[in-house]
Amino acid sequence: MRWHQRLVARHWTYLHRQGRPPIDPVLAALVEQTARDNPGWGCQRIQGELLGLGHRVGASAIRRILKRLISSQVPRMNAIIERWVRTCRRELLDCTLIWNQRHLCMRCGSISGSTTYTDRIRGSRMSGR
Repeated sequence: MRWHQRLVARHWTYLHRQGRPPIDPVLAALVEQTARDNPGWGCQRIQGELLGLGHRVGASAIRRILKRLISSQVPRMNAIIERWVRTCRRELLDCTLIWNQRHLCMRCGSISGSTTYTDRIRGSRMSGR
């Protein structure tokens, strides 16, 4: 049977393409530009606008182009979110790390905006120096 496979492989040498042909790169760039200029538009709205310009593109093709566009921006978005999380974590740790009861009373007073008895005494001692 191997000889038959070789015979058929030599005879049928055309390119075996599967699926639809790819979208023109100029048209894909137009879809990306339209999506960037109008971030609130969905695939069907972009499809309608392109149809008005004379370009016939399916909504699923636009969805694939936008998915590729968004996946190229993911590292940048991750960096922004990671920086935000680090900042929030640092600020929350500054506010919530409690060492002992005295520190707890001090933090509770600073969060609620009220002063405790020890804060008033220390404040008067500090002003007397």
